[in-house]
Amino acid sequence: MTTPSMIETKENAPASGDSVESRRYNRIKRWLGVADFVVGFGLLVVLLATGWSGTLRDLAERGAFQNYPFAVFLYVLMLLLISKAIGTPLEYYEFRLEHRYNLSNQKFRSWLWDECKGLILGLIMATIVVELLYALMRQTPQHWWIAAWAVFLGLMILLAQVAPVVLFPIFYKFEPLENEELRRRLIVPKKARRRMPRLPGSEQPGASF
Repeated sequence: MTTPSMIETKENAPASGDSVESRRYNRIKRWLGVADFVVGFGLLVVLLATGWSGTLRDLAERGAFQNYPFAVFLYVLMLLLISKAIGTPLEYYEFRLEHRYNLSNQKFRSWLWDECKGLILGLIMATIVVELLYALMRQTPQHWWIAAWAVFLGLMILLAQVAPVVLFPIFYKFEPLENEELRRRLIVPKKARRRMPRLPGSEQPGASF
């Protein structure tokens, strides 16, 4: 016989594989994501509301000696440096969080070097995007948003193909899997995967009760 207390216990019990620690970790990660968005959005609002964006623009123009493309680069550089300085405490907290839950063994020096590489890479990509955007505005002032959509769509497709080969190795070290038994279990031939029967009520091909 099922009692109300038993029902309440079943409802409050965590799902299989979803421990208290994992739920706490995921909750903290979600709040870190929200905080990062709020900080970034707040920075843009402050720059526009206070007129500091115009100040950065004037500094970039003076530093570039009226060279427009270089002025755009300097503006993007200053904006990224300010954003990085404000967001670094959150990124460092996330670095410590991964170690607290034993999800990373990366050293602080390695993490700091990854942050520098990310800043340089972000500067290059942001400069390319902004330069392209302003070039399209100058060339097609009436329909620049259509041209921008087409160009950025092509860039996203190209980036999806290039990133695993060029960008990911900058931050991660890839090595062949030495455990042959585990490799055979992970790499299932497509033909064998298609031949696996789908049983009623199963979510994956070949699942059994």
